[in-house]
Amino acid sequence: MTIEFIKDCTKSHFVNEMSCIFEKVDVLSKTKLKCSWKEVYHLKLNKIYDYTPGDAIGILTPNSEEIVQNLMYLCNWDNVYVKVNNIGLDSFKYIGSLKELLVNHIDLKSAPRKKELKALLKTAEDKEGLTKLIEDVNEYKKFLLSYPTILTFIEKFKAKPTIEDFLSSCSTITPRFYSLINKKSEHLEVIIGIEKHKDLNTPFGLKYGHCSEFIKTQEIDSLQICFKKSILLSNLNKSINQNTELISFCTGTGITPFISFYKNYTFSKLKLHYGFRNNEDDLSKLFLNELENIIQYKSSDKQYLNNQINIKNIHDNLYIFVCGNMKMQKDVFMIIKRLYPELVKSKRIYFENWK
Repeated sequence: MTIEFIKDCTKSHFVNEMSCIFEKVDVLSKTKLKCSWKEVYHLKLNKIYDYTPGDAIGILTPNSEEIVQNLMYLCNWDNVYVKVNNIGLDSFKYIGSLKELLVNHIDLKSAPRKKELKALLKTAEDKEGLTKLIEDVNEYKKFLLSYPTILTFIEKFKAKPTIEDFLSSCSTITPRFYSLINKKSEHLEVIIGIEKHKDLNTPFGLKYGHCSEFIKTQEIDSLQICFKKSILLSNLNKSINQNTELISFCTGTGITPFISFYKNYTFSKLKLHYGFRNNEDDLSKLFLNELENIIQYKSSDKQYLNNQINIKNIHDNLYIFVCGNMKMQKDVFMIIKRLYPELVKSKRIYFENWK
């Protein structure tokens, strides 16, 4: 990495090597749904894409001003103007103020990698403690259970990295992807489940995911988004015709790609096995109110989707779609592999798990 400190800059500019092209779009509405197992929001954006079911938008959200100001205070950094050329796995070029770079482009919320910790080691007062954490894999994994950020390490080990050392070791913010659920000719819509973890170091004992915190706490007028095709579902989209039968197994917000299939395709037969926790968590009644062939599993009543997989008629136009957490997807796959190996052999099972 090369960093040049410059006197002034009239307009900031950031370029990286991500394949996504971002654009700013207006938010038409942000609605909190009445779910109990987690907070869930429905967003409608003032943009129309020609897409296929399973495709997603990536949302790029900034860091909070508070986090950046705290970082700059702890490290004794002034808001200087910089010209940065970072070459490597996370390469980027930037010209503008340091504060704007930290707010909009540098990942300050994820747990730091060993490379970032080694950069802190140069100026850390507690070099012994930080060295132990870097060298002992078990200690490092144990520390990660508290969902620390780079600020956690700077405060705990009393480090004051230089701007050069910090930027050369850090990662840029990556988009969080959400499956589209709208009809192709209509404004973009997504469902966002708020991710949170217990963290006793925070005022309310909770820590939210980077994008989740932004969606939950901010009044949003616009978002930086990119469009991304679903490579995993491209073959399924090519295979769908009016004779296709699609059986889907989905849980929670994993129903979103199925909503898109339902709104944008005509099937000979469409069947959904859908698992959720409580009555108010049933997203199918909000977005699939006209679909008759839904089998529901409410876990609060000890009804589980994994226990009810029964496919009666196997034929060449039958496809299986699965979307939910990774454990659920693995369980469903193993059951289908055991009971219906021909579906696995013919590669007619499709999974989706945007992150």
